[in-house]
Amino acid sequence: MSGFEASDSKQEVSFDVADLFAFLWQKKIPIVLTIVVLVSTGYYYVKKLPKMYMATSTLLLDDNSGNVSFTGLAALAGRSPSKMDTHIEFIRSKQFVRSVVESLDLHLEKEFFPLIGGSVGSPDIDHAVEVVVEDLTLNHLNETDMLKVSFVSKTPELAARVVNQIGPMFFAFQSEKSRERAEIASRWLNSQVEEIQGTLTQAETNLQAFLEENQLVDLNSQLALVQSEITTLMRERLFNEKIVTDLRSIVAQANRDIDDTGKLLGIPKIANNTVIIELRKRILEQQQLLGEISKRYKHKHYRFITATEQLQALQLELSDALQQSLVSLKREYQVVLQRQKMLTDKLNEAQSQHSNLGRLEIELTKLRRELESNQKLYEAFLSRLQETELLKDIEQQGNYSVIDYAAVPKRPFKPNVPLSLVVIGLLSSVLSVGFWLVMHLLSDKRSKIRQVLRAANLPVLAELPKPSKKHLKSKSENIFDERQQFYAFSEAIRSLRTALLVNKSEEENRIIAVTRISVKQNKSDLVIQLADSFSRMEKTLLIDADLRSPTIPKIFKLDPKRPGLTSLLSRQAKISECIFRPKNSPVQILLGGPIPADPLVFLSKQRFAGFVDKLSILNERVVIDLPPINAFSDAIVVSKLAHAVILECDVESITIEELKIGIQKLQEAGSPLQGVVLTNVKSKRKYK
Repeated sequence: MSGFEASDSKQEVSFDVADLFAFLWQKKIPIVLTIVVLVSTGYYYVKKLPKMYMATSTLLLDDNSGNVSFTGLAALAGRSPSKMDTHIEFIRSKQFVRSVVESLDLHLEKEFFPLIGGSVGSPDIDHAVEVVVEDLTLNHLNETDMLKVSFVSKTPELAARVVNQIGPMFFAFQSEKSRERAEIASRWLNSQVEEIQGTLTQAETNLQAFLEENQLVDLNSQLALVQSEITTLMRERLFNEKIVTDLRSIVAQANRDIDDTGKLLGIPKIANNTVIIELRKRILEQQQLLGEISKRYKHKHYRFITATEQLQALQLELSDALQQSLVSLKREYQVVLQRQKMLTDKLNEAQSQHSNLGRLEIELTKLRRELESNQKLYEAFLSRLQETELLKDIEQQGNYSVIDYAAVPKRPFKPNVPLSLVVIGLLSSVLSVGFWLVMHLLSDKRSKIRQVLRAANLPVLAELPKPSKKHLKSKSENIFDERQQFYAFSEAIRSLRTALLVNKSEEENRIIAVTRISVKQNKSDLVIQLADSFSRMEKTLLIDADLRSPTIPKIFKLDPKRPGLTSLLSRQAKISECIFRPKNSPVQILLGGPIPADPLVFLSKQRFAGFVDKLSILNERVVIDLPPINAFSDAIVVSKLAHAVILECDVESITIEELKIGIQKLQEAGSPLQGVVLTNVKSKRKYK
C-alpha cells in the first residue's frame, strides 16, 4: 500500500498562518470590494427598516396588605408559588391583553392591521392581541417586588399609551378579584366555623363521658401510686425468692442425709440451732469424761457403764433434736413458698391495674389532643372570620402603584444604525474572507497536490513557473538561452539540481530518470535544462529513452530517423554516430533513434541495462528521458536502473487521481522516487 493510501482518510486541509497572510495580501482587492458591497447592501437594508420606539414604565406589585391569608394552612400545604410569576403570566395572558386592546381601541390602529389572511388591511382584534403580546416585554427586577413593563411600537405616543394603560387596568382587576376573594372567603369561613364548633362540642362531651365512665379523678397520681406498689412488691419478691432458693437447697440436702447425723450437722442452718449446739457441747464433755474413766476403769466398771449410757442418751437426744430441726426447717420452707405465691399474685394484680391505667391514659390523651386541636382550629378560623368581616367592605388593592410612568420616547429603539453597521462590517469581513478562502482552496490545485505528496512522504523538488504570454511570444530558438533570459525558471532548475546533489541516501544519484504522468501533459524542457545544468559542473550525458513520442529531435530540429539508442542496441551504428552535441551547452545527448514497433523489447534487454551502467562509468552524470508513467510500462522498467527518479507533474492538466496513480506505480515497482517537480505553477515570480 502506498503512503498516501495509508493516510488518505487522515488528510486535512493544510493552511498555515503564512499562507493565510499571503492569501489575504493576494486577494486584498476582491476582499475589500466584497466587503464594501456587503456593507452597502446591509446599510441600505437597515435604513429601509421601519423605526421602532420603546416605552417603559415601572410597577410595584407588593401584594401584602389586606388580603386574607391562611398562614397555618399554608404552612401545612407547603410554600406558595411566587406571586410575581403569577402576576407576570397574567399580564401576558390574552384575556388581559384583549381588555387593554379594547380600552385603547388598538385594533383600529393601522399598525395592528393584519398583513396576510382574509382580513388584510381591516381591523382584527385577535390579530391586534397577538401583536401586543409579541411586542410586550416584562422584566422582574431582581431582589425587588417591582416589574419593568416595556412595549415596542412604530408610533412613540402609542407605545407610551399602551404601557401606561397596563398598570391601572391590572390594579383595577386585582381590586375586583380581591373583593370577590373576600366574599368567598367569608362564606367559606362561616361554614367552617360552624362545622368546627360542632366538632369541638362533641369532643368535649366525649372527654367528660370518658372521665365519668372510668371514674378518673387524678390519673397521674393513680399511675404513680401503682408504680410505687409494683416497685415494692418486686423488691420483696426478689428477697423472698432468695430465701426460697436457700431453703430449697438446705431441705434437699437434709432429706438426702437424713440418716447421717454427721452430714446433718454439716448443714449450717441446722448446726447453728441453739439446742443442737448445747447438745453437741454436752456430748463432747461426756466423751472427754468417758475417756478419763476409761483410763482408770475397765468397761465393766459401773462408772464406765454409767458414763457410756449417759453418752448414748445424749446422742439419742441429739438425733431427736436434729429431726425436730429438720421438721421446723421444712415448715419454714412451706411458709416462704406461700409468701412467694402471695407476692406474685399481688404483683400480677398491680401490673394488670397499671396496664389498664396506661390504656386509659392513652385514650384520655387522644381525647384531650382531639379537643385541643379542634379548639385551636376553631380559634384560628374564628380569628380569620373576624378579619374578613372587618376587611370585606374595604377596597383591597394591595400595595400596587406605578413607580415610573412611561414618557413618549424621543429616539427609535431600533434599528440601531451604528451598531448594525459595526455588526454588518464584521460579518461582511468574515463572509468575504471566508468566501474567497473557500474559492481559493477549491481552485488551488497546487495545495491539493502538496497534500497528496505529504501523504506519500514525497518532497516537491522544484516548482517551474508558468511562462507568461510575453515570454511565449519572444521565446528564443536557442533553448539554452532561456536560463539567462528568465531568472525564475533558471533558479528553479538550479534548486532541483541542488536537491539531487545533496541527496541524503548513501548511493550517489549518478543515473537520474525523468518521467511525466500522462500523455495529455505537455512535455516541458525540464529534462534538457536539468542535463544542461549538470553539464556546467561535470560531464553529463542525456539519454532520450522516450521511444513512444520523442520530443528532443523536434526541439533541436533533427532528423527523427537519425541513429540513436535503438540503432546502438541493434548494433546498426556506433556510439559516436548516436551522440549529439548542441551549441551553447557542454551536454551530450544520446538520441532515441528510429522508433521501433515495440520499444519495451529494447528497453527490457539486459544489453540496455549493461549499456546504461557503462555510460554511468564514462560520465559523471547520466540523465534519462522516459515516456509517461501512466500510459506505458517503459518508465517502470527503466526506472529500476536509475539511482533517482523524478516525476514531472503539470499543475494545470494533471488531476489528483492521475498523480496518485503515477506515484503508486513507481512505489509499487520499487523505483527510487526522489520527489516531484511541479510545472506551469502560477506565481508572482513568473518569467521576467
